[in-house]
Amino acid sequence: MAKRIGLTRRNHYLLNPPGPARQGRVKAMSEQQISTLGSPPPARDRSAWLAGRILAVVAEGMPCYHFERGRMIPGRRGVGALQRWVVRQGVGGRVSSGEFAAAVESLLAGGRLLEVWLERPDRRVASHLLVLPGRSAELPRTVACARGLADVLAAEPWARSIAAESAGAAV
Repeated sequence: MAKRIGLTRRNHYLLNPPGPARQGRVKAMSEQQISTLGSPPPARDRSAWLAGRILAVVAEGMPCYHFERGRMIPGRRGVGALQRWVVRQGVGGRVSSGEFAAAVESLLAGGRLLEVWLERPDRRVASHLLVLPGRSAELPRTVACARGLADVLAAEPWARSIAAESAGAAV
């Protein structure tokens, strides 16, 4: 019966001694030319991306949970109308305040967004919201001030009351 030798490092070197016979077995790299087909895609337009992201965040709302029969049920709050700071956080990424403000201004000028301030219920700071046109019916309080295109603002249900108040204050 042949004695079995355990493969240890020492035995490995005994069976396969290093030396000239074991060297040089690495295949030489072939000298091939690297070629490129086509061109890389252009960088995305950051302002268009940011405007689209703002609209998406406002349209989606903010995730929240409510309890029903002792169970936590996921849902969304503020769909179509979110506070400005929540939208800024929801956009994410490295977006400066100037870029964010410019994107909001472009959406206001395009009639795709409204900027709304709600009346203060007490001494707290008034809520500053970004609202999709036609989605202001779900607002929790009356609108004190709004910015946007005149025809988009006129289509909102609260527009006449604000116009009457501002006309009365101007007299």
